[in-house]
Amino acid sequence: MYYCRSRYYVPKWCRWLNADSISYLDPESIGGLNLYCYCMNNPIMYADPSGHFVITATMIWAAIGIGTAIGAGIGFGAAYIPDVIENVKVDGFQWSDLNTFEDNWQHYIGATLGGAVAGAGIGLCSMLGAGLGVALSTGTALSIGGTAISGGTALAMGVSGAFVSGGLGYAVRTGISNQETFEWSDMFIEAGANAISGMLTFTGAIVGGIMGVKVPGAAFSFKNFALYHLGAAYFGVYPIKAILAYIKKKLKERY
Repeated sequence: MYYCRSRYYVPKWCRWLNADSISYLDPESIGGLNLYCYCMNNPIMYADPSGHFVITATMIWAAIGIGTAIGAGIGFGAAYIPDVIENVKVDGFQWSDLNTFEDNWQHYIGATLGGAVAGAGIGLCSMLGAGLGVALSTGTALSIGGTAISGGTALAMGVSGAFVSGGLGYAVRTGISNQETFEWSDMFIEAGANAISGMLTFTGAIVGGIMGVKVPGAAFSFKNFALYHLGAAYFGVYPIKAILAYIKKKLKERY
């Protein structure tokens, strides 16, 4: 038998000697129904040195996908809503005010795709932060695939990913939009702001992981999705991000 910090693993049985905590039951996943299994019943592809939690490639891509979708929505909304408000200010609300696509469709596509790219980095931060929160709450190590990583490494991976995706998102947006031009200073402002936003997301996700909210991408349900984002709002992550967006706007106006 092998002692893995929290319980013993029996190679002959290909499972743990005793059951995992009932809090790890996941009815939405076949592997989540067996508290004795090792690495989702797939020990060839995954390793779990701590005996509790492993971040898989599927989880990472799912979290990035969720971040990409949310980023695309935010990017589109940030471009579309001000145009609608501007139309309403002219002569009051009319249904035709909602149709702002004729002259702005290229700008909207750029904003949507740029937001999607930037959101991918934020999704990665949410995955790593929530995974670290789970590891901290169980007193075990965070593992990506079969490699254990420290909290500092997880933070560095997430923030650097958010920085790069923020800069690339800006480049994509300005490359497609017919209303914005590329500026190096603006790109670094966007990248830095996205990195700070990623750090805030990482922090909020740690809290979510400790509270037991499922890691984004592990097994989606509306309840866990709502709890995750309500928690982020309650602990000030979203309000701080709103302030950050305002600061970013002022910096771009100045520089």
